[in-house]
Amino acid sequence: MKQLTHLLLMALLCPVLSFGQQTSVYFESAADKITLNEEGNIEKFIKKLPRDLKYFDFILTGHTDNVGNEEYNKQLSRNRCRSVKDFLLNQGIRSNQLFYKAESFESPAVSNETYEGKAKNRRVELKVLPAGSLSDATVQVPIEKICFNAEEGLEWSYDRSGTKITISSGVLVYSDGSAVEGEVELNYREFRDAADFVSTDIPMMYNHDHQFESAGMFEINAYQGGNRVFVRKDKNIEVEFMMTSDEVEDVGFYEYRNNKWKALGALDRESQNNTFEVNNDCRDVYNYPMPELTDTLTQFTDAMKVGYFLSGESNIAEFYKIGFLNSEQRFADKRYEGNRIIAGDEKNIDWNVILQNPLVAPIKFSYNKTFVKHKKNEVVIKRGLWMEFIKNNENRNLLNSPELIEISDRVWKIMPNGKCTAEEYKKMTARIDGKFIDIRVSYLRGNEFQFIMKKAPGGDINFGDISVVSGTGKVVFDTINAQMVFRKDEKMNHASICKKIIDDYNVALTNRNLALNTKMLFYKNNWKAFLSFSKALMPAEETCMDILNWLSYFNNRKATMAERYYPFTGLENNQIDFIRLIPKAVAGTRIYLENPPLPPSRRMAQGLNLNGFGTFNCDAIRRIGQNYKTIAANFVDENKNPLDIKIINVIDESINGIVRFYNPEFISFNPDNKTKMMIIDFEGNTYVMDSAEVTSKKFINNKMYTLNVSKVAINNVGNVRNAIAAN
Repeated sequence: MKQLTHLLLMALLCPVLSFGQQTSVYFESAADKITLNEEGNIEKFIKKLPRDLKYFDFILTGHTDNVGNEEYNKQLSRNRCRSVKDFLLNQGIRSNQLFYKAESFESPAVSNETYEGKAKNRRVELKVLPAGSLSDATVQVPIEKICFNAEEGLEWSYDRSGTKITISSGVLVYSDGSAVEGEVELNYREFRDAADFVSTDIPMMYNHDHQFESAGMFEINAYQGGNRVFVRKDKNIEVEFMMTSDEVEDVGFYEYRNNKWKALGALDRESQNNTFEVNNDCRDVYNYPMPELTDTLTQFTDAMKVGYFLSGESNIAEFYKIGFLNSEQRFADKRYEGNRIIAGDEKNIDWNVILQNPLVAPIKFSYNKTFVKHKKNEVVIKRGLWMEFIKNNENRNLLNSPELIEISDRVWKIMPNGKCTAEEYKKMTARIDGKFIDIRVSYLRGNEFQFIMKKAPGGDINFGDISVVSGTGKVVFDTINAQMVFRKDEKMNHASICKKIIDDYNVALTNRNLALNTKMLFYKNNWKAFLSFSKALMPAEETCMDILNWLSYFNNRKATMAERYYPFTGLENNQIDFIRLIPKAVAGTRIYLENPPLPPSRRMAQGLNLNGFGTFNCDAIRRIGQNYKTIAANFVDENKNPLDIKIINVIDESINGIVRFYNPEFISFNPDNKTKMMIIDFEGNTYVMDSAEVTSKKFINNKMYTLNVSKVAINNVGNVRNAIAAN
């Protein structure tokens, strides 16, 4: 609570309040719900703020009159803060912009001797601070402060880990580029375990599929007279950083201005000497770790073939984002539309891409109430629900799947057999939608086949005078059994006809899958080499792009890229040209050795030459694992009181990792790993969840659970570390 008290004191002194940016929200006696009149006052107040809401933080302090005992009023003032907090969240303010404190009747605005005085004391004070005034952490890793003379330089070791920092004479400059003279203060913090990671306001929130992994993180800055000083552009500071793991490959840099992490590049574990540019706006994008070069010519030409072949793909950025799934994996994956990739990630699919695609409605369903002669197949269509494949002008099925050629020539009667009323058919077909985007077929028995259909969301379908509105908003896999209708001239050998159709289907599907899977495997095996070697072909205007921007650039210039890569693919007889290019490609590519000759104990120390100050992390974004669970959770304290959760830190000790969720509806974790959780509420209290709460339950995705936590008595890094170790 010391941290929050300090923040509240800072709030009272903050210059922003001199502009009158504070207000009070008043409540009825014994009530904790905001009245409509007070809601209107809050809306007017935040609309008058001079900038967008994202530029502010907010502190709420709850008060009561003196009616009732202290415990009752403490909870009442807390509930009033929650009501205002919830209202502000609905106005678009984020949870990490809010903290509150329950004061009970300890700080009356006026005397409680009169009814009017009591009314003025039943309030929540809303105070506005500049964004960044509040910390995501209720405790902080202590800052080491080292004073030295800039003209003499500094050599210093961090006692806890042995990390060494060297700043040579003449390295530091003022903002105008002139040399720093006199005494300078170096501020240094290091983060090495879960308690350190929890005790920081550095963002660690990624989507539910990923986790923030670290082999150690450090923050380094320098000041003179309270003003920041900088590193000369042509100089570096040297940090021999003692990592916590020798398996991590990359170094990340946290950009405060953009509030995000940015990759600096891969560690060179052979030399253990790594230079990273922090202040340079134009860094090498393709600093990809590569396997040791065994056949440079083959690897180079294969990488160029990948570039040439990708120039014919629909959206190569998606390969980078979600990998190289084979055909069956794509069918099961919600991010793929047939053999094309849906724009967006698994949790934010751009369905407009599907709905605007003419290939998404390849099947027609029709309901016949009477006997109708189907001219095309010269068969009688009996009463019931029927399925036909729609074809284009070239007489091909709209899914353009070769395995469906014979199947799409047929008319199919949807099971079940027997008489059904129109209403019964309506119920039976309520989940069927013609917007299928991929299909798998299997043979059951007789003339009955099974269709597993991957369906895009939504749409209206009409069967004669029966209208069914369908739509789930997400991918659905429908299973439909249907009988094949035989043609007039197919009175005999029905079994052999069915066998031929399914055999031809399986052969065509196998061939299509083999072609796709072979291509995907080739891409996967050569993807990193393609990215690394590409910089040898890039003109100057592309060298400053980050990787996703460059992939988008690539995707929008397919013809140009095809021309760029084709001469170096080996598909033409021009080896002289690309042999000349190979030295340039290899010289600019950092080569990662999978089996460094140095012993593990020495590999933990990595030399980092940095041309700027800031926050650095030897990290990688790593999936929680295939068995991760996503659940909804309520947390209760030792007395079974529900907590008002602001932050949940999910700690995965198996990879020294952490993922942070703000005021979440759902949290994700891998119950197979050693997992603990640190909880922070809106009052700044810290709680720890016993690991038995994770291991004792068989969690089911999307189910609501109530989990027990214990309060950390005093908020400091040592107590947080002890609480994690004890649970």
